[in-house]
Amino acid sequence: MPKTKSAIRVKDTEGLTHIIYLDSIVSYHERKDDKGMINGSEIELKNGKCVAVMIRLDNLIDVLARAKSGISDT
Repeated sequence: MPKTKSAIRVKDTEGLTHIIYLDSIVSYHERKDDKGMINGSEIELKNGKCVAVMIRLDNLIDVLARAKSGISDT
């Protein structure tokens, strides 16, 4: 039986939905606007791309933890 990869589904700042495999994430951090206000997170991927997502960092960490443990929110 093939092993499935864990992934998360997130919306970026333009409203597009991305499916990101957990093993492709290099890092993630808070994203700030020009005035220094936190307005989401940024996920850096192994392929060198960064995805600016509309989710707070604490919520992103919870989503990643649930995805790693196999818990679905649907």
